[in-house]
Amino acid sequence: MAAGAAESEAGQDMEVGAEALEPARVEAMQADLARNPPKPFDIARKLNVFSSKVQYVEFSATNYRLMTRRLALPAELVDVADADLRKRITSRIQAPFEKIGKVDVQIGDGENTERFEVDDGWFGAARKKLEDDFTFQINNFGRVILSDDRKQFDAATRRFESIVRAYQIALKDHLEASRADFEESIIKEFSPRWAANPPARLSRWRMASTAENIESDLRALAGKMFNDAVDFDPPILRTLYKNVALETIETPQFVNALKALMAKQGAPSDLIESLFETGQAAPEKNSFVR
Repeated sequence: MAAGAAESEAGQDMEVGAEALEPARVEAMQADLARNPPKPFDIARKLNVFSSKVQYVEFSATNYRLMTRRLALPAELVDVADADLRKRITSRIQAPFEKIGKVDVQIGDGENTERFEVDDGWFGAARKKLEDDFTFQINNFGRVILSDDRKQFDAATRRFESIVRAYQIALKDHLEASRADFEESIIKEFSPRWAANPPARLSRWRMASTAENIESDLRALAGKMFNDAVDFDPPILRTLYKNVALETIETPQFVNALKALMAKQGAPSDLIESLFETGQAAPEKNSFVR
């Protein structure tokens, strides 16, 4: 005790807390420890552990290239012996897509409205930009993405899908305008052939091969072909993320290639150097199962 200090002052200096630890609180703490005991760690055994700011990503998109679709010709229209004639028929019946260029589409509403002029080529470039903006293709390993970019990447893929869906709707509207012309082209092309060599179906159902019956049959057939052509399957976009293994980040070819790609895109050097961290940790006792 310091000279001249009162006994009560010394007692105050030695007090640890502002409040006394009451028995009830002690019992509550003991009960909590009983319910959630601290985990024992086996410090005699050590594990290699690591953290990564990078993940593998697999991205696929289907049913967005529509202009390259070709109509499946019914057997009645391709049942001709001459190979050159079959080729000419197939090349002619590429309509109704061949005369349509870029299509105006819109997504969102109000202040969030976006408008685009799109075709198959536009989507090819948009998909490439999406991947280039957010991911890194590492030869012999695969495509990777920064974990912090996943949310933005997912939002970008949803936007891409919305544009495809809007494109399909707009394209159907454009195509409907050419339905009548398409049906007439089929009738004009095949009426003479069917008049000279009626399809077996007409005789099977005892239908006379009159010009009226042939035109009616061809119109129904062309209508079905057209409906099949504009019956677009919905776009399918899939994104699969996988963690990078410790063996991979210990491979210089992988790490050096990724760092070079990021540096080329102007990523901060401190981010590049903090992509991976490794170390050791003690496992919980009895956590290994044989």
